[in-house]
Amino acid sequence: MDLGKIRVESTTEETVGRWKSKGDRKVWTTKFIVEMNEMGIRQNNEFEIASPFNMKVSMEKLNYTPLIQDGYMSPQLDFTDLDISYKISVHFSPVIMHLKQDVFTYLMRCNDLNINHTD
Repeated sequence: MDLGKIRVESTTEETVGRWKSKGDRKVWTTKFIVEMNEMGIRQNNEFEIASPFNMKVSMEKLNYTPLIQDGYMSPQLDFTDLDISYKISVHFSPVIMHLKQDVFTYLMRCNDLNINHTD
């Protein structure tokens, strides 16, 4: 697999919308972004299995926030109201695959056996 041109970025920023009832409260989040452009799948640099495509993965996680630390165990903040989940998004352009007939047949047989098999 050829990963093409890779760009990795990490930023820390103030974000709103993590509190369910009070959407205007700000918290700090860290966002990681990985962009891969002109990725491709090749076999021995001769047979191109997939034409070049682009992919972007971003992950946002809750970070240290003074409001959270100062308000911990205080009656003013309900921490069950805080969304602490990771926000992950993956976007990529269409992947067009070029497979030889025998490879395609093999993949379809594996797919058929896995989908139709029940225990």
